[in-house]
Amino acid sequence: MLARDFYLELVEKTYDISIKKAKLLKRSRIISCLEKYFETDPIPNGVSFRHIKPAEYLMKNIESIKVPQGVLDRFQKVFDKLLVFSTQHPDIVREGELETEGRIIPVNTEGEEAAPANFISATPLGGEIAANATITVTFDNAPADVTVSAGTVTVAGKTVTIAGPFTPGPFALTVTWADGTQALNYTVTASDTDPPTVTDGTVKDGDKDVDPEVINTDGKIEIEFSEEVSGSVALQTEGGDDVGWLGKVQGNKATLEVVKGKEIGNETTYVIAGKVSDAAGNSTDVSVTFVTKGDERDSVVEATKVPSVGGKENLNRRKGYAVH
Repeated sequence: MLARDFYLELVEKTYDISIKKAKLLKRSRIISCLEKYFETDPIPNGVSFRHIKPAEYLMKNIESIKVPQGVLDRFQKVFDKLLVFSTQHPDIVREGELETEGRIIPVNTEGEEAAPANFISATPLGGEIAANATITVTFDNAPADVTVSAGTVTVAGKTVTIAGPFTPGPFALTVTWADGTQALNYTVTASDTDPPTVTDGTVKDGDKDVDPEVINTDGKIEIEFSEEVSGSVALQTEGGDDVGWLGKVQGNKATLEVVKGKEIGNETTYVIAGKVSDAAGNSTDVSVTFVTKGDERDSVVEATKVPSVGGKENLNRRKGYAVH
């Protein structure tokens, strides 16, 4: 919440000291930096550093301290969100928390600086996208103050989603957040309205006499789609019960992995069920039904059974023996 330089200023005023900022680590969290700093440059008179003290000092001297506008803006955003939250969920707001304008809201005054957010990846990273596509950007930590040069942005933890429509043609997207900027380049084509389709897989819809032993030994079932998708799949019985295999969707493929003790059996109808969507939001309900074949060992056992009395008489007749 408190900017690094402003928090250091509060530390100096709280403990009446001057911090040699050149000795602080640059990339670590500010609290960790100060704890390390005070190991070699302790606070006079044996006073211990407590990270909450600067925030307490700020609260007591708020009238005489000039708070940077960026810090005020961050607090305002937090207050706005908490006010909405406290209004929607009055049952979980606890007594003893900060009250403002008649509403009680929780406030973190520890002064801990949020870890910087760094760009990790974007999906898709570049190339052609449809005008109604969605771009997903991933960070190593939750980014703050996210803005984009085009589209509608949604932030959920470490993930930022940018939805169109985008203007067809060359498209340079700029993503800006509190810790940096990332440029992404695309070529926007006409809107994609075609849902993804199943193109191939270990089994196909309607397959019969599927050998369960082969699938169990391989340890997985794969389904391929006509384009990259996201979503979920599960292996179920004909009655809709989950068999317990692990399902994941990545790229243009859905994979179901066997779990020990959950192997599929003979002469059973199974359904691969789920739902996937492409980058443009077109969705497809997945339903691939297949039937496993009977156990060949049962046929061998049946063939080696001892004939009944009537069967034995018939066998003796075929061999030319007299039957009495």
